[in-house]
Amino acid sequence: MKFLHDTWFCYRRALLERVRTPMWVVVSLAQPLLYLFLFGPLLTNIHLPGGAYNLFVPGLLVLMTYFVAGGAGFSVIEEANAGVIERFQVTPVDRSALVFGRAARDVTALVLQSLLLVGVGSLMGLRPDVAGVALSLVLISILALALSALSNSVGLAMQNGSAFAAVFNGLSIPVLLLSGVLLPLSLAPAWLQDVSDANPLRYAVDAARSLIGGRLTSAASLDGFAVTAALAVFAVAFAVHFFHRSIA
Repeated sequence: MKFLHDTWFCYRRALLERVRTPMWVVVSLAQPLLYLFLFGPLLTNIHLPGGAYNLFVPGLLVLMTYFVAGGAGFSVIEEANAGVIERFQVTPVDRSALVFGRAARDVTALVLQSLLLVGVGSLMGLRPDVAGVALSLVLISILALALSALSNSVGLAMQNGSAFAAVFNGLSIPVLLLSGVLLPLSLAPAWLQDVSDANPLRYAVDAARSLIGGRLTSAASLDGFAVTAALAVFAVAFAVHFFHRSIA
């Protein structure tokens, strides 16, 4: 009961912090929308299995998740520099709640933004399966939990915004391109597909495309949930252990 109470407290606090800085939400949503408006029409004349937008929009959902949840560590760094993390050391708040409360904030933002992105995509040519969209939101939520937990742990460890930005931005290009967010990796040469097999985000992208296309029990969908869930378990366990050790 205390864990749930503390998680709710941390969630409300983190959500209020995000509401007070809406520019973060606007910027994180603007990027995938710009991709949708500016890059999406370039794909309409290319024959892609399943349709251009049914392949492109699910990739944008994962891209948005990467930037929103993956960038969560910046707020931890701000709080560490402001002395907030030190004040948590003398409070009875469950350290695990700090992880789940922050992650729940990111999941909430991403679900709302994903619904908006799917809605705009539907106006441009996306033909989603309704049940598949619902399951995709579950998948995105699990991925957001994993990325938020990892990002908060790295941010707490580094406590340096410039260093964190360098790591985050340096990983963005290889991680996102090797996940196939823009184009399916089935179009890539064999060696590039082999390299991408080590990228967990690739399985999330493939699963989201399969789910939104209505293939709810396909191998890609099941593999995506399995890999993403395993990543979330590892990330949360690591973050909880690290927060307990750092805020003791």
